[in-house]
Amino acid sequence: MIIDIVGAGSLGLLYSGKLAAAGTAVRLWTRSAEQAQQLQGAQLIVRRSDGQTESQVTVNNCVLQTYALNEMKSVQKREQGDWLLLAVKQKDVAQAASELSRSDGKWKGIVCLQNGVGHMETIQRLLPELPVYAAVTTEGAAKSDAGIVIHAGLGETVIGLWEDSSIVGEEWTRDHLINLVSRLEQAGFRTSLSNEIERMVYRKLIINAVINPLTAVWRIRNGELLDSETRTSLMQSIYNESIRILKACNLPWEEGWWDEVLNVCRRTADNISSMHSDVAAGRTTEISSINGGLISLADRAGIEAPLNRLMLQIIEGMQSGEE
Repeated sequence: MIIDIVGAGSLGLLYSGKLAAAGTAVRLWTRSAEQAQQLQGAQLIVRRSDGQTESQVTVNNCVLQTYALNEMKSVQKREQGDWLLLAVKQKDVAQAASELSRSDGKWKGIVCLQNGVGHMETIQRLLPELPVYAAVTTEGAAKSDAGIVIHAGLGETVIGLWEDSSIVGEEWTRDHLINLVSRLEQAGFRTSLSNEIERMVYRKLIINAVINPLTAVWRIRNGELLDSETRTSLMQSIYNESIRILKACNLPWEEGWWDEVLNVCRRTADNISSMHSDVAAGRTTEISSINGGLISLADRAGIEAPLNRLMLQIIEGMQSGEE
């Protein structure tokens, strides 16, 4: 099996390093030729937060190779990949999907690891021949030095076919999905399949919409959100507004999701959210697909979303937009 992973950010490096170290052939696709050249011949090391090494593999050996994304068509002609994991940030999905549409790739499916909402429809529009799967993951990863990624927290990955995705031969496809899950588990990722992936996507959307922007604005770790009633009160207000939006759009939600928000803060108390990291580094965040995604849903339903809109405006005002 060959797994193509598009995106050399922290999550793409995490999956690439651990899958390759477990013996699965991986091709890691970068945005530019310069990025690919920097990785060639390097050691890709995955470490735990305590400094212990989880895996180590040389880039461009027999199991892990790297290429620029614009080389995909010629590489695919030589050898077709089996599965594609899309690990770029949400803002880069359209560009990556456009490049993939020109590659003539015939993968068994594309698995999307992005946060937020709206990108799945973009992928389906640009890659209509591919079965599209959403993946909801709680794996935590952060880049350290060159070639080193910190596995910040062992999580779970749930994969499911996205609504209205074109698919041929359900049983045939399920067999290949089970094979993919087996490879991920061999690499140390707790992975499962779900027929309720839409509910899980919106659950994660709500959690991210409450936690991520506030940690970025206040420059605090996740657990510090629970240190004062003022912070918790604002969290609940954003949560209530976000649930009201899902209700208005007849999208799945559950009464217990507020407790899930609190539990995530406790379980990841020492973690710095990706939005906090992006703002601190002057990078563009995923706010437009998280709180911005909820605003789009609210607009569709004809209701107001003042708190989510405020979060969007504050974070967009803080970020420089440079990579």
